[in-house]
Amino acid sequence: MPNKKARKVRPAPAAAHRHDLPQKKSGQESCLSPRRKWAYRLLFLLLTPLLALSIAEGLLWLAGYGLATHFFIPSEKPGRYVSNDKFAQQYFNRRATSRPSLLDIPAQKPPGAIRIFVLGESAAMGTPDPAFSFSRILEVLLSRQYPEQTFEVINTAMRGIDSHIVRDIARDCAEFDPDLFIVYMGNNEMVGLHSPTPRTPSTALNPHLIRLSQACKSSRLGQFVRWKILGLDRAQMQKQDMEFFRQNRMRADDPRCEAVRRNFKLNLEEICNLGRKSRGVLLATLPANLKDFPPLGSLHRSPWTDTEQAQWEKLCQTAMAFEQTSNFTAAIPSLLEATRLDATYAETQFRLARAWLAAGDHVRARHHFQLARDLDAIAFRPLSTLNSIIRHVAGQRPHTKLVDLEKAFAESHLAEVGLPGGKLFY
Repeated sequence: MPNKKARKVRPAPAAAHRHDLPQKKSGQESCLSPRRKWAYRLLFLLLTPLLALSIAEGLLWLAGYGLATHFFIPSEKPGRYVSNDKFAQQYFNRRATSRPSLLDIPAQKPPGAIRIFVLGESAAMGTPDPAFSFSRILEVLLSRQYPEQTFEVINTAMRGIDSHIVRDIARDCAEFDPDLFIVYMGNNEMVGLHSPTPRTPSTALNPHLIRLSQACKSSRLGQFVRWKILGLDRAQMQKQDMEFFRQNRMRADDPRCEAVRRNFKLNLEEICNLGRKSRGVLLATLPANLKDFPPLGSLHRSPWTDTEQAQWEKLCQTAMAFEQTSNFTAAIPSLLEATRLDATYAETQFRLARAWLAAGDHVRARHHFQLARDLDAIAFRPLSTLNSIIRHVAGQRPHTKLVDLEKAFAESHLAEVGLPGGKLFY
């Protein structure tokens, strides 16, 4: 038999190097990297308390503990909502006496109706008698002018609140198909719930901290902690009488006052953003009694020496002697010199304004009346800086219009030489 060709045997390939072949990871190598381990641990530490808080909130809600915190709450009548008379208690405590007007509105706006929400504080509410508020007058005027049209003018204003709380009310109103927001607020920014005192730390005026605090207060868990654990359920609220405000006077140039103005602007802008769901927003400036309302508090500049105090007192006494004989013109030189010593003392500015008014210089009188208002260390009257903010915000948004009440009051025939006074204010 012929010899068969021997089968060629291909030599086996050389063994690959260990680093060229996939290697099975050891148990130690398959573990997470240290960075990823810490990330998971941090996530666990964050989520665990949040989950616990959420469970506690849910249990308190199921148990019926706490108060409803929305401005409008469901009525006993199906399809209707009423104002929450306990709305303010989440911001203060259960002794809070501030309540909204009694409101009862349908959840669904009637076909063809125009729904207008009024937002603000006591002036917008109509204090001392809300039955004669401008919202009631507006509703009557609109109904008579357009009898074929249905108008709902809903006044959500309340006493003792500020722009932080008005913003929360506006958020609730935005859910009820508004056609128009009318915003008349700013009187309580320096004397309201979130206004500073000489002992207030600057961090307490941080808008993010204020909103976080309000969110906690509105939760069932927050109410439980405040009222049951901390005993603030019916704790006596600090009485804010004139003695309180005298002890907590604030200089107009205090940096904390600037923080208040920034917060007011932020809140006003957010209210306008919420109003985008409507046809528009009307922002009203705030008139003030310039001529017949002396400053409630005055503070000297800092530093202020004893020598300067003696000079200032002598000048004021000289001016007072002329004022007592109604010789206001003769008092002007002494008052001018007193304001050169200290231009931040509100009372001196007011006295100088009256003297210029008596002398017939209405331009100078108006300037010093405005200074007296803006330098008032107990700022019950709205500041000109807030009106500037209102004008600025109104001019920046196409759906927002300005209602310049400050200008309208100054141009009224009841305002002597353009100075709003007692004839225009209650």
